[in-house]
Amino acid sequence: MEGLLAIPSFKDRHIHLDKGYYGGKWSACTPFITVFDRIKEEEFLPSFLEDTEIKAKKLLDLLIKNGVTEARVQCNIRSCCGFR
Repeated sequence: MEGLLAIPSFKDRHIHLDKGYYGGKWSACTPFITVFDRIKEEEFLPSFLEDTEIKAKKLLDLLIKNGVTEARVQCNIRSCCGFR
């Protein structure tokens, strides 16, 4: 291999492509203490729908560029977002 190093690829075991700010307008998370506080804070999700696809693609490009070849993606499907 002429002095090159071979290492296994990286795996992202928990990522949310639907909640990220990467590639879009950034905003700090609201601190929360309980899971119920976090769920209430997620009322922002409908406002994210407009550019979620763009931000998700940019985040995936970043992961791939940095050696991630496997990702376990989480997302919310809620009636507030028009899904049933």
